[in-house]
Amino acid sequence: MTVTHALRILVTQKRSKVWLYFTRKDANAVICNSCKSLISAKGGTTSNMQKHLATQHAIRLQDCRVFD
Repeated sequence: MTVTHALRILVTQKRSKVWLYFTRKDANAVICNSCKSLISAKGGTTSNMQKHLATQHAIRLQDCRVFD
């Protein structure tokens, strides 16, 4: 699979941009790709992940233009 094809799949799935910064550990947790912190993500919710990016890494997702 090419990078372009992988990005096209992500765009069509309408995943949150927050997933660019995290890797799923299991059904209830994710790992930050930057600092390797374990973050709760029960039910696939991304609010804790967004808060982690804002408070720990000063990243605001509205500034991200990767999929635009």
